[in-house]
Amino acid sequence: GDRLFVKYYDDTYPTAKEQKAFEKNIFNKTHRTDSEIALLEGLTVVYKSSIDLYFYVIGSSYENEQRGHGGGGLGTL
Repeated sequence: GDRLFVKYYDDTYPTAKEQKAFEKNIFNKTHRTDSEIALLEGLTVVYKSSIDLYFYVIGSSYENEQRGHGGGGLGTL
């Protein structure tokens, strides 16, 4: 699939090539699971799928996953 929208807030993945590789890695590891939270590459990944769309919120592993899941992140979708 293709990404519809993305917003990076830091330079962890500075180039489009690195960003797409990171996104592909996350998708490959999460698209067949029923879980909504994962720890990948040292980052907390909170995600939700709806039909054929996948929504991801990614943050530091030191952040609270509830912030992305229910506190104004994916919980509002």
